[in-house]
Amino acid sequence: MVAQEPPGGLRAGARRVLEGAWQPEEGYCVPNARIYPHQWLWDSCFHSIAWAALGDPRAVVELRSMFARQFGNGFVPHMNYRGETIDRGPRRDVSGFTQPPVYALALDAIRSAGLEVAADLLDSTRRGLGYLLRQRMRDGLCFVVHPWETGCDDSPRWDAWVGASDWVQETWLAADLRLVAAARFSPEGDATGSAEFACAPSLFNGILSHALLVAGRLLEDERLRAASFELGEAMDELLWDGAQGMFVDRPLVGGGDSAAAIEQLGLSDKVSHVSTGGGASLEFLENGHFSTLDILD
Repeated sequence: MVAQEPPGGLRAGARRVLEGAWQPEEGYCVPNARIYPHQWLWDSCFHSIAWAALGDPRAVVELRSMFARQFGNGFVPHMNYRGETIDRGPRRDVSGFTQPPVYALALDAIRSAGLEVAADLLDSTRRGLGYLLRQRMRDGLCFVVHPWETGCDDSPRWDAWVGASDWVQETWLAADLRLVAAARFSPEGDATGSAEFACAPSLFNGILSHALLVAGRLLEDERLRAASFELGEAMDELLWDGAQGMFVDRPLVGGGDSAAAIEQLGLSDKVSHVSTGGGASLEFLENGHFSTLDILD
């Protein structure tokens, strides 16, 4: 089956979709007015990129709307609520989780389109990336504390944490809410850790590395550019799987090979939780030494 180009061409078709979803009072494109009325971080960033490709100043409006509820510590929520919804942290106005920092790429698209790159958007981008570098780095990689933060919500990559390989909505929703309950939140309401789920995903880290490089150029900040290359080197070292010929995710708390082994052995009904103890313990098991223990010796 050959896809039919929209009447008037692709650009005209894209504009119709964006126009049809545009909420002028809120300043963003609603994903679905009935089912998904809320504003998602990377959805609005992608909308902004599309608006910029059309040369429409709503690229700036939508990006600014997405940043409107950024925390004082720089954290950017993955959802700005527009009505009642399930708990995603302690706050009632926004999610306590984040998503990949596509906002830096959206800002670059705005610049490339010849639209105004406003100072407030540059500052919000700097603070958002700074939060990730300060609060979400371990072993040189950025980690997430809930599958929602990757944008790949109910994905087979999380089977080991959920304990199921089939998608059943009720099972996955229960797992999502369990991981919300297991998360730790700062006084401001942003998730900082989890007792059951932490992972350094290849996609999130790849986007972050690119975002740092782009932001370093836009902000003329060599430190961000250096952080981009450092993250890329950590990905090459820790996330590249030569046997599979691809970058993979790195489990830090729960999941991974340990949980998969429990499932394969048919012991999932006898083991309620599996923790790898984090990247440090995995490194100890692999290499036979750990710097803190070396000091004790």
